[in-house]
Amino acid sequence: MKKKQYYCDYCGKECEHTENIMVPEMVPVNAVNKQGIVLIKGGHVLKHVQKDVCVSCQEKINFLLKLMPRVDINHVNPICTKIIL
Repeated sequence: MKKKQYYCDYCGKECEHTENIMVPEMVPVNAVNKQGIVLIKGGHVLKHVQKDVCVSCQEKINFLLKLMPRVDINHVNPICTKIIL
């Protein structure tokens, strides 16, 4: 039996299947008809999605999560974010 290969959803390297990692994503919500044609663009909704993540990317995500309380993300322009040290 052939073993299924999994790849990191962020960098593309081969990794183990990480079924317990759920990442929040902004997913577009649209009103569509029976043929699948978009009638109204409805914005975005937050949805949790399962991701396969390699060890290297897990370390980077961990670093970003530790940095998050120090970053002011309330600005509209991401270039204007301030890091509070």
